[in-house]
Formats: sequence, structure tokens, C-alpha cells
Amino acid sequence: MNRLGTTFLQAAVVSIVITIVVSIMPELARVARAGEPAVTAPPKPSQFQVPFELFKTWSFDKDKSEQRPAGFSDFIIGNGETTSWVVLQDPNAQTPPNVLKQSAPCSPDCSQVLLVDTLQYEYLDLIVRLRLPATSGEANGEAGVVFGARDQQNYYAVTIDLSGKKMQITRVQEGKATALADSDVTSKPVVWHLLRVRRNTLLSKEYIEVFFDSTQIFSIEDKTFGTGRIGLITRGAATAEFDNLTAAPLYSQKPLSGPAAY
Repeated sequence: MNRLGTTFLQAAVVSIVITIVVSIMPELARVARAGEPAVTAPPKPSQFQVPFELFKTWSFDKDKSEQRPAGFSDFIIGNGETTSWVVLQDPNAQTPPNVLKQSAPCSPDCSQVLLVDTLQYEYLDLIVRLRLPATSGEANGEAGVVFGARDQQNYYAVTIDLSGKKMQITRVQEGKATALADSDVTSKPVVWHLLRVRRNTLLSKEYIEVFFDSTQIFSIEDKTFGTGRIGLITRGAATAEFDNLTAAPLYSQKPLSGPAAY
């Protein structure tokens, strides 16, 4: 390359360098002022992220025997003596060594409820293992789960009678119980039964699905209660035992806004 060509090439390189420096100078100045790296700020977390702590299983295996499990509170509805929910050692637990039950049965017209203290769910997948006592076939109580609980007077409950033959969804609103659905049930010949409740929404419909021993028993619509606490319940002279209460949030498919006005 002759001298003239070399001069033009050097001038072109210098021009490119100057252009690059000029283009990044504002950013370099910003960095110098802020004292932080010149990187794009990460996007804010989505408002629809589900807190990890909502994915929870209570096995009761680390709780102290003869005491109420940590992180729960209980109450009695109706006429009944004061009892409590206690953790007991049992080698035949669904997952040894512990199970959960009441310290004593209640009177025929009372309910005993145990609620998780801090976590609340709106749309959820709730599972628990139940061991029902051997009976002559006559129902002498019920046992199940509570969800959407606002307080002692407002909640949903799904229960099965202790003979394992009848199931019911109840809505307790301002202390008044209304049966939303009931059905006969055929229990599997197993020691530990699986009760599962899913509450979800599809567009404008909110529904509750209930499964017992992997068979769907109910699918109903109701949206009286939204976000609330979860827990366990027994009614009457129930002596059912519980193990491995599991809760997980479900992502809502509710539309983020109403339809356009045209």
C-alpha cells in the first residue's frame, strides 16, 4: 500500500475510534456519577410470582409429642368441652413416626378446627392423608379439610363421614352452615385415604373440585370466599387421624381486565 493509501486508512480508523468514544461517553459519565456498573437493570419480578413458602408440607414428624403442632391454632364451634389437637407417635403413620389427631372427641353437635397460622391461599391444591376408624358402618362423625377461612364464622369445609361412605362440601358464612354438595362415596380398601381439594378459576367461573382416593367426587362453582387460611376439621365424635397435609398455590386463569367496551 502506498503512503497516500496508508494515510487514508489511518484517518478512517481514527474516525471510527472517535465515533465509538463519543457514543459511550454519556454512559461512562453516568457510571462515574453513580459508581455502579453500566448494565441494564433487571426487570422487576412479576406481580404474579407465587411465594415459594406457599409450597408446603406438614408431616408433623418434627413436632413434639402430646402437643399441638407448631404454627397452628385451634378452636371449637358449637357445644363441646375444650380439647386440643395433638401430635402422637405412631409406627403405622403414613410417614412415621407421627400422626395428628384430637386429644378427645367432641360432642355430636360441635366442630373442632385446626388452622395454619400465617399462610393464606386463594387458588390452591390441598391434600391430606386420613385414617378413618373401623366402624360398624354407621357414621358417628366427620373429618376433612378447611380452606378459604376468614375467621371462625366464615370458611369452606370438605368432610367425609367416619364410615367412609358419605362426603360433603359445606360453606359456613357468618356462622351458618350451608351444604353445597353431598355424595355417596366408595372408599378403597386402604388404611390411609387421600383427600384432595382443588380451588381454581377459569375465566369468570370459580370452582371447587374434590377427590377421594384419586376419584373425583365433586366439581362445583362457588366464589363466596377468596383468599383465606387452610386447615383441618372434625365434626361430632370423630377420632380420625391425619398425616402429610400438603398445600400448593395454583396460578389463576382469571382475566386481568374486563373485556373492551366495543
